[in-house]
Amino acid sequence: MKKQSLLILLLLISQLINGQTPTLVFTIESGIDNEKEIIAVPFVMYTNGKYKAIPVCEMGSEESKAIQECGIAKETILPIVNAGNLLYVLNNGIQTGTIDIVKFTQYGFSDWQTYSAVIATYPNVKLLTNNSLLGKKTLKEVKSKPILKRRKNPDGGNYEDKLLSKVDIDGDNIAELVYLSYDYEGQFYQIFTYKNNVWKKVFEGGYQGV
Repeated sequence: MKKQSLLILLLLISQLINGQTPTLVFTIESGIDNEKEIIAVPFVMYTNGKYKAIPVCEMGSEESKAIQECGIAKETILPIVNAGNLLYVLNNGIQTGTIDIVKFTQYGFSDWQTYSAVIATYPNVKLLTNNSLLGKKTLKEVKSKPILKRRKNPDGGNYEDKLLSKVDIDGDNIAELVYLSYDYEGQFYQIFTYKNNVWKKVFEGGYQGV
């Protein structure tokens, strides 16, 4: 795991040196300490043709793995969410405007904190991105949807999977579908892509909860 994290860090630093910034997709949350703050929280990173979890900082941890992951977050996420940068509004996958970043913050309900952006106004959409090219292409229409695996809750029912939006993250002109999936005392994200007439899950992560 250490070797894999180190390779990811070296890859991302190399991309930054060469002017290649990872694509992040953000969801909108209210501030934890200040509910009036509007926070754009990244939940997935797309880089070098792969979907990756957002690196986080485990507050107070002195373990080398946690320190290394926090270093990755500072190198890759923090420069994107700094004050003065822009995020791009995605209305069901179509780019419709920009929003100013006021300042960066660290967002999380427990010891795991994600570098995030405090934004100037509420965008009234589900997703934002730092990639100015996302949402500018005409997308091919796919009428079907993936069948998500049912997950039992303690009451005997099923946890809810809510379709948030579509967005063409990988640039193939076919939109991925982004789901917000609820779990016991938390939530996470699932992303499905349509290849060769089949829906395939390409990402699960971005967990938020206690």
